[in-house]
Amino acid sequence: MIGRNHNALWEEIHRLQSDAVDESVQNLARARRMFELWLSPPAVSVGLTPKEVIFQENKVRLYRYRGGTPVKPIPVLIVYALINRLYILDLYPGRSFIEYLVNEGLQVYAVDWGVPGDEDRSTTFDYFVEGYLDKMVKRVIESAGVNQITLFGYCIGGTLASIYAALHPERVRNLVLLTTPIDFSKGGYLKTAVHRDHFPVDALVDTYGNIPPWFVEAGFKILNPLGDVVKWRNFWKHVTDDDFLKNFLAIEKWLNDNVPFPGEAYRKFIRELYQENRLIKGSLEMNGRRVDLRRITANHLSVAGQEDQIVPPDSAIPIKKIISSKDNEAIVLPGGHVGVIIGGRALKTAWPRMASWMLERSQPGP
Repeated sequence: MIGRNHNALWEEIHRLQSDAVDESVQNLARARRMFELWLSPPAVSVGLTPKEVIFQENKVRLYRYRGGTPVKPIPVLIVYALINRLYILDLYPGRSFIEYLVNEGLQVYAVDWGVPGDEDRSTTFDYFVEGYLDKMVKRVIESAGVNQITLFGYCIGGTLASIYAALHPERVRNLVLLTTPIDFSKGGYLKTAVHRDHFPVDALVDTYGNIPPWFVEAGFKILNPLGDVVKWRNFWKHVTDDDFLKNFLAIEKWLNDNVPFPGEAYRKFIRELYQENRLIKGSLEMNGRRVDLRRITANHLSVAGQEDQIVPPDSAIPIKKIISSKDNEAIVLPGGHVGVIIGGRALKTAWPRMASWMLERSQPGP
């Protein structure tokens, strides 16, 4: 009995020694790669799917993406959020949702809001919908030679798209909303953080004008205080993996490339949506017109992320019960606010699910 225990003990010691040597060798390789990255940081190229600008006003641009011959006539207009950059949907070949849609045979257009300057502080939330977005929808309709389009909105872009679809239902055949806040009373921590009792939005806008990127970024970091710790631990663990490194650096570039939020648009967004929840209540107005979500008749798909802390499913899904669409679906997929569309699982779940839904509903006719 003693002999068997003695042998088992030595076997465990040898195993631990071997593991320690292996870990030391791996750490040396990691340290060497880190030093190489520090000496010669790799270039990070994003947004590579071929495109052309077909409309521009101020900093706002409308892209038409080029690819093979589209097999479906109803074009897709992607409406992105106002707080960061469009290229998260077009990171690099093989990791680009836009490239995927183009390759599936869809005509793809996208809104690039640009980088607002101080002179844009007075641009209103209403103008983003009834000015910029309205002009771009009309330009897409003209470019594609159709009467209706598919509006695809991500995050706040989905809020803009849903408002537009309610105001102009005759122009929207399909409405796809990805992690889109609709019921702002279910906005999780963000709803609490911007509560009117302790978040003086008027003072903030009057002081800063445009809301600086660092302010918005700090709010998101508070949602996941240990996120950076976990992120950089994973970076160290996988730094010798070229595929991991390419994806990590592209996403890291995007995470650190936020843009200012135009002040007056931010004022209305926070006060009337987050603090007063006017959209779902039916009391929101755009240029004096009431936004009634019940006027939406487009085929509708909402996609929420199961682990989304920014727009929880309870905030995104309720639109399904309000709108008048006969073809009306809402689903919850694995992932967080960004992971649901760009994470490893998204390529096999969200991408084909949303693409097939749009393809099936992009035939000509009613």
